[in-house]
This record gives sequence, structure tokens and C-alpha cells, in this order.
Amino acid sequence: GNVQAESINNNLLRIIKRTLDENQRSWHTKLKSALWADRITPKRSTSNSPFKLVYGRE
Repeated sequence: GNVQAESINNNLLRIIKRTLDENQRSWHTKLKSALWADRITPKRSTSNSPFKLVYGRE
């Protein structure tokens, strides 16, 4: 499989699990926030967030 894609998916899953309440069927309502959190978090490989790499600012 694609290691990079699997890593991203695992990170998103971890974020969603942290924010879910008892009703885990509502995971889709947390996806937008999880994607935002992932996009503004600096990555070790670049020392920058994907957002900063795309837009040039935090």
C-alpha cells in the first residue's frame, strides 16, 4: 500500500477518535475539523504545515 496515504489516514482517524463522543456514528461531523487540524500541523519531513507550504503563511 501507499505508506504516505496510510499515515495520513491514520492521523485523521486518531484526531476523529479523540473528538468523538459516545455516538461514534457521528464521525462524519468531525471530519472537517480533523482535516483542518491535520493541515495546520507541522510535519517532521518538511518542518512546516501543509497549509504553510501551499499558502506561504500560517
